[in-house]
Amino acid sequence: MNFQTKLNELIETIGCNSKELSNASNISTSVISRYRSGERTPKHNSDKFNKLIDGLSILAKKNNIKKLNKKKITDLLESTLHKENIDIELFKNNLNILINTLNINVSEMAKYIGFDSSYISKIRNGKRQPQNIYEFSLTICKYIINKYNDTNSIIIIEQLINKKIDNNNYLNILHNWICNNINEENNIIDSFLTKLD
Repeated sequence: MNFQTKLNELIETIGCNSKELSNASNISTSVISRYRSGERTPKHNSDKFNKLIDGLSILAKKNNIKKLNKKKITDLLESTLHKENIDIELFKNNLNILINTLNINVSEMAKYIGFDSSYISKIRNGKRQPQNIYEFSLTICKYIINKYNDTNSIIIIEQLINKKIDNNNYLNILHNWICNNINEENNIIDSFLTKLD
C-alpha cells in the first residue's frame, strides 16, 4: 500500500477532513491535498512528516479513536515509505531536464522501460505518479546509461549534475541525482554563497 492510500484511510478512520488536518498539523491545505492525491510524499522523518503524524494523532485523540495512537500512526505511514523516499516534484523536474538536455526520444525510452509514452508524458507534466517511483526512476537511469554512454553524452551529463562519471559509478550517480539532486556540491548556489561569504 502506498503513502497516499494509507493517509486517506487514516483520515477516513479518524473522521476528519483536509482542513481539520491542516489546522492540527500546521501544514497548509494545499500540501495536505497533494499528499492525498499522491502528487507529493513527505520524506521520512522530515519536519512535515512529523507534523502530519502529530496532526493525525491530535485528531484521533479528539475523536476518541483509541486504536490510533501516535506510535501506531507513525508505524502505518512509515511502512509505506521507501527507505530512499523520493520527492515526485524534484524527480519530475530532473526527468524533464534530462530528457530535454539529451534530446531523448520519449517513445523509444517508453518502449525500453515497458511503459506507454502517454503515461510518461503524464508523469512529466505532473498528472500521474509512478506506483513505485524508486524502481521507475532506476529503470529510466538504466535506459540512459545504456543509450547515452558515449563520451559526448557523458560530458553533457557530468556538466548537468556537476560530478565526474565513470563506468563503475554511472548508474548510482545518475540515480542519486534524478531522485534527490545529490551531486558533488549538493547545491551550486550554496557553494557559491559559501565562497562569497
